[in-house]
Amino acid sequence: MNALSYLRNITRHREKILWIIFLLIVVIGIADITSIFLELNFFKLAIRVALLLAAVLLILHAGWTLTYRRGLALILLCWLIGLIFEVIGVNYGCVFGGHYVYRSDNSLMLFGVPWSIPFYWAALIYAGYSVISSFLFWTNRGKPDKQSGNAIWLLLLIFLDGLVVVAIDLIMQPLQVMARNWVWLDNGHYYGIPVGNFVGWFMVTVISTGIFRAFEYLSPPKSTVIDKSVLLIPVVGYGMLCMLFVFLALIAKLPVLAITGFVIMFPIVIANLILFNKWRKAS
Repeated sequence: MNALSYLRNITRHREKILWIIFLLIVVIGIADITSIFLELNFFKLAIRVALLLAAVLLILHAGWTLTYRRGLALILLCWLIGLIFEVIGVNYGCVFGGHYVYRSDNSLMLFGVPWSIPFYWAALIYAGYSVISSFLFWTNRGKPDKQSGNAIWLLLLIFLDGLVVVAIDLIMQPLQVMARNWVWLDNGHYYGIPVGNFVGWFMVTVISTGIFRAFEYLSPPKSTVIDKSVLLIPVVGYGMLCMLFVFLALIAKLPVLAITGFVIMFPIVIANLILFNKWRKAS
């Protein structure tokens, strides 16, 4: 089998490949949590493997659902904007409502920001973008474009992108601070976190998806030939991330945080799955 035939064979099974990689990440995550309770030395290896698989999944999913040119452009855009705002935030104490520092042990730092942080920005913003965009598919609506002139929908989608990603941080941020992955030097009213942090998260997200959605508005994407069920991967991932954070919050004896995270994140998943089910039955 030559290289071209091999690539065609991969493309033919791309839906299965995406789901297999996603399930592998889930299995590793469960094994990682189990190893913590059993006091096994599995954490660092699990994180590295999961990050590698997540990067592969992110690139393939974006490339196969948006085309590689657009998908990689969105990922790089989110990575770059996340990095720029993080560097400004760490070094000047603005953007996120106060001064904070990252734990620097065993991490390659970029101007005071761990190399992995921009990747997390890209993954979370892409997930938010995908979760909101999937609502359009399940309701048989196209993305806003200049021909239809529905600019209001464009602004609404960008706004919802921001809310969906900020919802993640509302439960993730206190847990990460408790784990001392970063430390806030300026105290705030939300579990010691400045409220401006969430304003900054919203701003970084809407700038990132706003630029990309504006590009899609001016240059509408062509429809890609792929099983639309793979659009559920970010949705299911969003839901599992919610349940993980809820579990960790309960372990940390923060029931209010667990309830808050569940209330603001999980309804988005349920609504998406309901609409998907209706779309599947109608198709």
